[in-house]
Amino acid sequence: MTQSLSRSVIYLAQILALACAYGIAAKVGLLLVPEGASVSAVWPPAGIALAALLRCGRNLWPGVALGAALVSDLDGAHWLVIGGGVVGSTLEAWVGATWLKARGFDGHSGSLRDVLSLVLRGALICSLISAWIGVAAMDLAGAVTPSAAPGLL
Repeated sequence: MTQSLSRSVIYLAQILALACAYGIAAKVGLLLVPEGASVSAVWPPAGIALAALLRCGRNLWPGVALGAALVSDLDGAHWLVIGGGVVGSTLEAWVGATWLKARGFDGHSGSLRDVLSLVLRGALICSLISAWIGVAAMDLAGAVTPSAAPGLL
């Protein structure tokens, strides 16, 4: 019983640590948003989330979701935008980690194959998941007009 409890406490601590790291990185990312814009071209928490799920396991996805929810809620966003951000950010990291692991990604090797896989699969392609879901949620919430949506991506 004690060992199970300590594993649960460690797991909860990891989730909270990831949520805090995500939140701090998100606040930095929000500083990079141009005046009057709704989104940032650079989103540091995405890299933190992907690295955490690759390194510590995909079961830490609740930390990404919690961090994304807290940051969105602190900004006073509409509930649809918060939900879209949470789902998009969490799926981006989880799918990226799953895809990279399935392709034999080894974060310790530093091989050209692994670097290209991380950049192309983990950073470029998987970021489209979060971008698409986020823009769709903003559109549904009326936070962005459909004519402006292509310019956000």
